[in-house]
Amino acid sequence: MLSLERSLGVLILQLLRLFLVSAEGNTIECYTQNGPPYNGTLNHTAAGEPCLPWSEFTHLHLRSSWNASVLQEQSNYCRNPDDDPRGPWCMVTRSKYGTCGVPHCGKSYKELNNQFTKLSVESVPFTTTVCRLLIYNFI
Repeated sequence: MLSLERSLGVLILQLLRLFLVSAEGNTIECYTQNGPPYNGTLNHTAAGEPCLPWSEFTHLHLRSSWNASVLQEQSNYCRNPDDDPRGPWCMVTRSKYGTCGVPHCGKSYKELNNQFTKLSVESVPFTTTVCRLLIYNFI
């Protein structure tokens, strides 16, 4: 009976870990292709280069709906004023820009109150005592 109890306990534990899914409350920074523009505070490229302030680049001529004065107010944060498909970017020298590596808000993110939350599987520790109690309730 002990080996049957142990086998059932392991099976129940595996099933519980498999089906327990929850949304964590960690708000993350991501961008949407057809939604609101990225408005986070990331200020370096994916390669780690620091972004320069947008106010230093009044000479930029972008095909954009962004007003030049609005862009200058964006400090040195990563933005996507020209809707680059690679996502937000910033200037790192007067003639060079870099993408910032902000993830796309895809299927693994859920929008809640205009913020995106990453969905993940929650690991729940169970002791053999808990497994035994579960087994006795099923027998």
